[in-house]
Amino acid sequence: TLTLTLTLEKKNLGATAHSDFYQASVMCFGISDQVSKSMTTDIPTEIESVHWRKTIEEAYDDYVASSPLYYLKRARTPILISHGANDKRVPPSQSKILFNALKRKGNVPTRMVLYGKEGHGYKRYANRLDHSLRTMRWFNHYLRPDMSEKDRRALSPPRAEVDYGGTQRRRKSSRGLPKSRL
Repeated sequence: TLTLTLTLEKKNLGATAHSDFYQASVMCFGISDQVSKSMTTDIPTEIESVHWRKTIEEAYDDYVASSPLYYLKRARTPILISHGANDKRVPPSQSKILFNALKRKGNVPTRMVLYGKEGHGYKRYANRLDHSLRTMRWFNHYLRPDMSEKDRRALSPPRAEVDYGGTQRRRKSSRGLPKSRL
C-alpha cells in the first residue's frame, strides 16, 4: 500500500490553476464560476454561511479568484467533466461553461458526460458504473509512466463509448444513456 501525503501552501488547488502539478483530472458536479454559481444554485448563501462567512459583495474578488475560469490561460491538464443533467445544487451550466471554454482554447484534452435524470450525485447504479469506468479509463490513458509530459498533453481523449465487458446488446435508442460530448 502506498500512502502519499501532500502539504501545499496554495490557495487554489484546481487543475486549471496548477496544470504544472496535475497530469490528469476529473471534475464531477464541478463549479467553474463561483459568482454565477452563487446566483443559480438552490442554496445561494452556501459560501457566505458555510465556507467564507462573507457575502459576495464583501468578497467578490475571492469568488472570482476561486473560480477555475479565472485560470483558463494556464489550463493544460486533460480533464474529464461529468454532471447530472438535473442538478439543482450546482447547475449543469457550470460544467458546460468550463467544457466550452476549454474546447475553445483548443489545447486541453477535454470530454464532458451529462447523466440524464441525475441530480447532485449519481443515484442510478448504471450511471455510477459508467462514471467509474470512464474515470479509470481516463486516468489509465493519461497517467502512463512511459509517457513524457509533452506526449501526455498532445494525446487525444479516449473514445467516448464505454466497453462494459461485452455484456450489453446494441440498442436502437440511446434514451436514458449518458451523453458524451467530444
